[in-house]
Amino acid sequence: MAWTEERRRQQAERCRKMKPWLKSTRPKSLEGKAKVALNARKYKGIFHEEAIEHRRSLFEQQKQKIRELAIENFVLRKQLAQRES
Repeated sequence: MAWTEERRRQQAERCRKMKPWLKSTRPKSLEGKAKVALNARKYKGIFHEEAIEHRRSLFEQQKQKIRELAIENFVLRKQLAQRES
């Protein structure tokens, strides 16, 4: 159910009054931060193992293409230099 403009206004007013962002319970220790960082994997978010492996694979493909283009660029520059001399 969509909120009415009046309800939105009231909720915004409550939030400004209570300032919930000042009462954050985020982890403060390194151990706590490391534990929370694993939450995305637990719920198959963007950091899930399959997603990580897929991005890793794409990255490797991009690196390979960059290598191929660098070699092709080198060869073309060498050919151009030979023609100009």
